[in-house]
Amino acid sequence: MNPRPPSLLVDARGRQDGFKGHKNRGIGQYARRLLEGLKAASDRFDLSLLVDRSLPLDPIHEGVPLVSYRSLAHSRSFRFFEPQARLPRVIHRAAPALTHFLAHDDAAFRVRTPYVVTVHDTVSFDAADLYGGIQKTKNRIVGWFGRRNIERAAYSIADSEHTRNDVVRRFRVDPDRIRVVHLAADDHLFRPVPAERIAEVRQRLGLPDRFMFYVGGIDPRKNVSGLLRALSSFRGTDVDHVPLLMAGNIRSQAEFPELEALIRSERLEDRVQMLGFVDDATLAVLYATCSVFAFPSYYEGFGLPVLEAMASGAPVVTTRRSSIPELGGEAVLYVEPDSVSDIARGLRDVLLGHDLRVALKMAGPQRARLFSWDRTVRETMAVYARLLEGSSSSRI
Repeated sequence: MNPRPPSLLVDARGRQDGFKGHKNRGIGQYARRLLEGLKAASDRFDLSLLVDRSLPLDPIHEGVPLVSYRSLAHSRSFRFFEPQARLPRVIHRAAPALTHFLAHDDAAFRVRTPYVVTVHDTVSFDAADLYGGIQKTKNRIVGWFGRRNIERAAYSIADSEHTRNDVVRRFRVDPDRIRVVHLAADDHLFRPVPAERIAEVRQRLGLPDRFMFYVGGIDPRKNVSGLLRALSSFRGTDVDHVPLLMAGNIRSQAEFPELEALIRSERLEDRVQMLGFVDDATLAVLYATCSVFAFPSYYEGFGLPVLEAMASGAPVVTTRRSSIPELGGEAVLYVEPDSVSDIARGLRDVLLGHDLRVALKMAGPQRARLFSWDRTVRETMAVYARLLEGSSSSRI
């Protein structure tokens, strides 16, 4: 008779609408792809998923035992603090051999059984000066809990070398207890797109022949203000007619009034189009169709949009800050985020330089193929195996 596989509890709240906005961000994509891989390897672990019953479930939760609690919180702030008190009891009753929190801020540092945390960034510490007083205070509180979640974890997974180095530098963490496991772009979605699919999306969205593209958040570290000022500097030049299309839940973000005010002050109302949230299939076409993908970020724990854009064949203009060079290598054009003129220079070079644009479009997919979700799942399971076998000295 085969022994029962070890019990593994994975935090699957990142795939629930309403949980900290994760589902449609990089953390939500990470959760989906990792859980798909773990469900396919059901013979390796006795898998169960941690969920919040007050929020809608996702198809990824089907067919797996659930460990649940029902949140009493109605705001995002309370939804952060409440699990610190409730999760330790919930997990203690479930008694898993190992728990994996897919974002370190979502863990509860008073959990008494062994747990792993994935650290996506240390933005609360390393990008603190980019934020105003209220957000800086929130980041400081989140950072206090996050630090303890990381320091008390049996093991940490960082999704970039940059983040790993930040964790080792800032926290009381044994360097041997943290491993880099890169994320990836979905190779079924983010790839060169057939012409008929491009034509369908162009017609449905009324896309212009040429456009710059941005997708993501608008908090200060994303440097969207620098991008807009670069766009403003094009007025009266040979690229003045190329608009900027922006995708994502931008209007719901706290910084949106400031963004609107900047667009008005720079007289960009007719040159910036906000598409709102778009599904992944449409996003892939936008990447593949844009004249240039602009991502002038100051700080990224990983930078998944850069990798998705490269995989789709978009010419990418981005920065050498934080983890981005790990992804971009020599397949993107780098600019200095502090310099509006340099951002404008990079965008203009791609818009007007046919040979450069073609070279970037060819190099991006080749570079993106170095990253795969299969590898992400495999390397994550190796971390589980090391801990569950109780062998802290074995190599993974």
